[in-house]
Amino acid sequence: MTTETNLPITDLPTASVITPDETAAVRRLVNRHTRNPDHRTTILSALGLAPEGNRPNPARRPAPSSRSPIPPPGTDCVTAKVSRRYDVVQVEDDIAEHLLALGDVTSAHIAAPGTRYFLLTRGTARQRPWAWERISRYVTLHTADCTLTVPGTERIAAPTPYWVVPERWNGSYLCDKWLPDELSVSTLALRGPPARRCNFCPAPLWPEEHVTTIVPAPYPSHASREVSAHIDCTPRNRSRPRAPRRTHQPN
Repeated sequence: MTTETNLPITDLPTASVITPDETAAVRRLVNRHTRNPDHRTTILSALGLAPEGNRPNPARRPAPSSRSPIPPPGTDCVTAKVSRRYDVVQVEDDIAEHLLALGDVTSAHIAAPGTRYFLLTRGTARQRPWAWERISRYVTLHTADCTLTVPGTERIAAPTPYWVVPERWNGSYLCDKWLPDELSVSTLALRGPPARRCNFCPAPLWPEEHVTTIVPAPYPSHASREVSAHIDCTPRNRSRPRAPRRTHQPN
């Protein structure tokens, strides 16, 4: 017969008695399932795995994740082909500054003259196509073959291009798939509302293009319904006049 022993929390294994591989596995698990940096730090501190200090120091940047392509070390710039390494989001300066002020984006981004570039791992934008379509008027998403000048990790000040490191930096140079949701808040505040879905085509429906049309019920027992659509997509404009029916003319 075995006896269970309930150890107090102070007697649980800590970072001093577990292997480096186990420590790395715990860190990956916490980072994967906890988006809030403050919560992440609290959990890692309770486990004795938190880095020194509550906030990353830009002068002593933590290493980025090894699962994604990262910029080169040093202060030199390199030219990268976007479609092979990154998805690139281009926004104007004021949108990026508003995004930083909100504090939701904790990844570094590139500052260039008059514009900013946020990098994502290649293929990330394909995971949520509509999230990008609905703000496509205000931001530009580059996924096709084009080149981008990427500064080295030590280049964190002018001249451009250089890395802009947020105050609560998470140590990454790549944003996650939730970036369009965070951008939509800034574009709504500075540019205008996002697009809606058209009920008849996949193109985004912007406010000035929006019309409401009534779709008749297919059966007498069903009620008609109102839908949003482009004016050219409404059933009346989509239907084409039919050719007159040919009838047999006797000789």
